[in-house]
Amino acid sequence: MILDLANEQDPVLEDLGGGAEEIEVKEIETRSEAMLIVHIVIDTRDAMGANAVNTMAEAVAPLIEEITGGKVLLRILTNLADKRLAKARATFDKESLGDEESVDRIMDAYEFARSDPYRCATHNKGVMNGIEAVALATGNDTRALEAGAHSYATLNGGYEPFTKWEKNENGDLVGEIEIPVGCGDYRRIHSSESRGSGLPKDIGGGFLQGAGRGYGCCGSCSELSGVESSCKRGDSGGPYASTREEHRFLYGG
Repeated sequence: MILDLANEQDPVLEDLGGGAEEIEVKEIETRSEAMLIVHIVIDTRDAMGANAVNTMAEAVAPLIEEITGGKVLLRILTNLADKRLAKARATFDKESLGDEESVDRIMDAYEFARSDPYRCATHNKGVMNGIEAVALATGNDTRALEAGAHSYATLNGGYEPFTKWEKNENGDLVGEIEIPVGCGDYRRIHSSESRGSGLPKDIGGGFLQGAGRGYGCCGSCSELSGVESSCKRGDSGGPYASTREEHRFLYGG
């Protein structure tokens, strides 16, 4: 009933294979009273989805009040898009980083970030430097991505690095990233003279799949280039001097 009403608000989205798919309900305790939280899980396809989600939430609010006998307070999306995760994994030869000692220094810096929130904040800021570059290039909302990423980093009870690093049996550096990316394909709505006019025709595997990989790869390489440089020269040596070259390498530019 709730899902049907939600999908009536955006029949085009449903025709494209998306739409409201699931209802999740939970109860939370606040300082004032208990609250019932209703999540509508919506597949927004190639859209960022804020308008679709908010419109559906507003439409079903009266029905939820009728079913529960309560009063709906907020009707709005969450920027913690934990069902839209971008994942990437890469191996960096120790020779490309200098030597195995360089890998060890980077691993020490990663363990520092895992154990100390002050360092972790800067570690994650390095990741977001790369991710926000992609967001700006594709006409997406950097503030929404920041909010979602930092929220996702706290889901296990602490504040954790966006990336994970390890040294393999060959002494090479292996990194992976998993981060929520609530982005959209704005190429279809921007004219050739407007923001987003220089967007690529495709980033591989469909726009959002490719963009997700692009976000993850650029974020990881941005953070790695900063940590590598800081371990060798310190911050005043220009920790992100190599970031542009890393990004050009990823996209073949």
